[in-house]
Amino acid sequence: MFGIFDKMIEGIISPFVAETVRVLKYELQERRSRRMLCPDASAQQVIKGVMLLTELARSYPYRRQDLVEQAQSFLRRRFPQDRALAPRATPTDPPPPLARAVAAGIRCLTSLPRLDENGQPLYLDFHQMRVERVDLSGINFKDVTLWGCQFHDVILRRANFENADLGGTVFVNCSLEYANLKGAQMNCSFMDAGRPTTFHGTRLWRANLREADVVKCQYHPSEGEGVEEWTDLIQAKRMQVV
Repeated sequence: MFGIFDKMIEGIISPFVAETVRVLKYELQERRSRRMLCPDASAQQVIKGVMLLTELARSYPYRRQDLVEQAQSFLRRRFPQDRALAPRATPTDPPPPLARAVAAGIRCLTSLPRLDENGQPLYLDFHQMRVERVDLSGINFKDVTLWGCQFHDVILRRANFENADLGGTVFVNCSLEYANLKGAQMNCSFMDAGRPTTFHGTRLWRANLREADVVKCQYHPSEGEGVEEWTDLIQAKRMQVV
């Protein structure tokens, strides 16, 4: 009699209780992240909130895209491209807390598996955001939507932009050495007054720009920097030197 009862608990009641607890835990943590990611969230709240959503996305793969959309929608609203650049007294000033927070949020989301449990690709969309004065070396932006973004003084060495949408994206005083630009889409963003993908004072040494899908881009070389390396793109009128 007791054996039958034990098997009933083990086979029916225990899984039901475990799944109920799992659902309640998800709901509590998801609500907590929403409270953290309020319009005036501090840098610490931004980091904790996005990290919490990222960990939920790992643990609940069937909700991964919904959780990612919550996090990236918040980042796009909180850090738009027209946000004023943070002032600094000297070029070596450390980045402000919110600049570090947006970098941490982007790193969290781009670290997620890119396929859900049904094999469908994860959609990452950071369009029209501003990122400044942080180190994103080695970040994986493969297949990520980045059109209309502005990167200012960002280190992007060995970053992977393969097949990323860089239409109208602006890189100002950035480091793109050894970046993978294979298949990256470079064109004008009509949501940004037709602005083309722009490199302004940005180092492209050993970046495979020729493997990118360049329709139109602008290149503002640093003082003393030559453009001979990009002669073929210039002659094809795919790159404009300003």
